[in-house]
Amino acid sequence: PTTTQPPTTAEPTTQAPATLVIEVTDFENNVVATITEKVEAGTEITREYLVSLVSSKGYEAMAGVYGDAIGKVAESGQTYSFTAEL
Repeated sequence: PTTTQPPTTAEPTTQAPATLVIEVTDFENNVVATITEKVEAGTEITREYLVSLVSSKGYEAMAGVYGDAIGKVAESGQTYSFTAEL
């Protein structure tokens, strides 16, 4: 059976996704992982969202997640960089 996507009232789906790059660092600032995640343009980049992404990859961002784009809305085709501290 074919599944149909519900219609969206947001921007057209021709937009390229945005890319989130999260460097996971330990308490000595060593990079232990780099998480690259594609997100829909228009996704609000919240601290909670980033922490949940990091958690979904098996890391606990105990000290938080940092980056200039927190609180912004992802724009089509853009790449945003963050640091998550364990």
